[in-house]
Amino acid sequence: MQKKQSASSTWILILIGSLGGLIGYQYYLKKQYRKRFEAIIHPATPILASGTTAEKSDSAAEENKMQEQQWLPVEVVNQLLEKLAQFELNKGFLEKTISIQKVALQLNTNTKYLSKVINEQKGKMFVHYINELRINEAVVQLQAQSILRNYTMPYLANEFGFNSAEAFSTAFFKKYKIKPTFFIKALEKEN
Repeated sequence: MQKKQSASSTWILILIGSLGGLIGYQYYLKKQYRKRFEAIIHPATPILASGTTAEKSDSAAEENKMQEQQWLPVEVVNQLLEKLAQFELNKGFLEKTISIQKVALQLNTNTKYLSKVINEQKGKMFVHYINELRINEAVVQLQAQSILRNYTMPYLANEFGFNSAEAFSTAFFKKYKIKPTFFIKALEKEN
């Protein structure tokens, strides 16, 4: 009888310890999410309405990057960067069926040049470049338009150019390390 009571006491202690650990971990996660939310809302480098981040341009570093592209003339790189800036301002990245082929056609260039410029000048692959622009736009619009916070994830995903709510959520989490649902709820609490 005493063995049974000792075994049940052990299980109860294990259960209480596990539950305490789970609660502690959830508290830790919520605290981390809150810090990340604050970093999004009050960034060191502000997110502009066009979806890009404001960066101080270092002309010497840019010149070095351009010189590294020996096979691609500097004029071509500069033209493509100007066209990409216009593409960003026009929010062409919000089109759901966007592809590097479509963008290259719109910018009157080929996919090889476009890919090279995005990889070297933007520091990312085409898909990551587009997703980052979309996520930045989502953050800006969710802050600016409180009505958007009432919509479902599939609607928001569609609104910001993603094919599914999962793709939107994954891209959002990849960039900011929090889920968009947490971001929206935290925005609502802020207001």
